Amino acid sequence: MKPDISEFTVSKISMVNSKNPNFLAKADIAIGNWLEIKGFKIIRSKFPDTQVQPLCVYPPSVPAYGKPLNIIFVTDKDLWKQITELIIERFNAELDAVEFWNEPMS
Repeated sequence: MKPDISEFTVSKISMVNSKNPNFLAKADIAIGNWLEIKGFKIIRSKFPDTQVQPLCVYPPSVPAYGKPLNIIFVTDKDLWKQITELIIERFNAELDAVEFWNEPMS
């Protein structure tokens, strides 16, 4: 049974201050009220001109032998695309809110 994307919500976006300027934030996803997956990474794309979206989303991972090892894998490509779009949409909304509050008062 394929999960319904309407049950997925981005429960948290955390901006990060990283040595890597392309690593922008982490996101947590809740599926219904019974499962939360923490640690999706939002990264500026290395090749923004070749992709429709200038941001990439990577699943949670742990370091293993000097490389990241994904701890979850979404086998349904359509579902993964919907998850990444959900995360990027919420990230962009968070950025818009920060920019709004940082605008000078006139």
